[in-house]
Formats: sequence, structure tokens, C-alpha cells
Amino acid sequence: MTSFLGWLGRSARYLAAEFFGQFLAITAFALAAIAWLLSSSFIVGLLVLVAAIVVGGPIYGRIEGKGKPSGRDR
Repeated sequence: MTSFLGWLGRSARYLAAEFFGQFLAITAFALAAIAWLLSSSFIVGLLVLVAAIVVGGPIYGRIEGKGKPSGRDR
């Protein structure tokens, strides 16, 4: 029973991380398109996408459980 609960917890974290990743991608592309349209520069849209990847990557890792190891996991 304990292994089933562990599997269920890992699966729920993975699913939550995937939902966050999809939400981040849609939001990043929408913000990049808006930035591109408002500034008339492709570079600004590209910078918004890069910023979303830099900010969202570590958050995705934390949700999935691949963040910094705690003291007992070292």
C-alpha cells in the first residue's frame, strides 16, 4: 500500500508540473506576441520568451520534485 501511495504522489506531482508547463508556455507565447506587437520588434518578443524560460524552468523543477535536495536527501 505504501508503494502505491508513493507512486500516486509522484504521479500527481508530475501531472501538476505538466499542467504548469503548458500554462507557462501559453502565457509566455501570448505575452511575447503582445510585446512584439506593441514594440514592433521581434527581439523584444524573443526576450520575453527567454525570460519566461529562465523564470519558469526552476519553478517547473520544484513542482516536479527535482529542486534542491533537502538535508536528509544528501
